[in-house]
Amino acid sequence: MRMLAAALSVAFFFSGAAGLIFQVVWFYRAGLVFGSSVWAVTIVLSSFMGGLALGNALAGRYASKVERPLVVYAQLEALVAISGLAVSLLLPHLAVILGPLTRVASESIWAINVMRLVAAFAVLVVPATAMGATFPVLVGAAAGDHDRFGVALGRLYGWNTLGAVVGVVTAELVLVDRIGVAWTAWTAAALNVIAGALAISVVGRPEGHPLPKKKSIQATRNSAVSASSAA
Repeated sequence: MRMLAAALSVAFFFSGAAGLIFQVVWFYRAGLVFGSSVWAVTIVLSSFMGGLALGNALAGRYASKVERPLVVYAQLEALVAISGLAVSLLLPHLAVILGPLTRVASESIWAINVMRLVAAFAVLVVPATAMGATFPVLVGAAAGDHDRFGVALGRLYGWNTLGAVVGVVTAELVLVDRIGVAWTAWTAAALNVIAGALAISVVGRPEGHPLPKKKSIQATRNSAVSASSAA
């Protein structure tokens, strides 16, 4: 059980780092489309946090039906890696679509920002939702039995938050300057893949049972705070 706990803690550390590195990349990319104003930053951040909340809610809702949470977690990490890279490539080209639309609504800043919000959410919804779903799924795998639920929740949240801090600091102070935005995105994707691989490596070990409905609901409520680790 200690091996399982250690592997999942390291996996979620890498996952937290990857999430914040991707967020830094997306802010840089989105700046080419939305600019660097407070409105633009708020739009991107709101879209990202909305996706995290949606992922938390969906995973909490269906956690009790997941039979192999570690496998599902690894699949989610792979989805984050692939869709996160896709978003990094797609965001700069969003101006081709938004440009004509915002010119039509140039008289209303509110209409322009609503268009930006819808566009940003549509682009970020897949990776952000997958990120948000990882926490409830992994807590379900690490909890083992109901008595260990709180321990698993606190441990994973702590490691995820630490990874997020390391990720954002490393991205801003080292990665973007040294290897550029594109390769920084690839670094985040690699961390997601490593996190998924760590989970797969302990699939044969005891990973607990799906949480019952009451615990799943509580997991959803508690795991909603995980979104703050990606802010």
